[in-house]
Amino acid sequence: MDEQGETVKETVKLIRPKNFQAHLFNIEQIDNHNLPPLPSKSSKQTGTRSPAPSRF
Repeated sequence: MDEQGETVKETVKLIRPKNFQAHLFNIEQIDNHNLPPLPSKSSKQTGTRSPAPSRF
């Protein structure tokens, strides 16, 4: 952040730009799908997780 508290952005030209493709679909548009609905985010269990082991 700069002196005024605004975010500073920097444009960096990549040596090898990364390109990828993604294919998405909506399962609700498929007839007779048998997948159960996803649990809501509020119903997920909240617990403490142990920190990842150090590799160094």
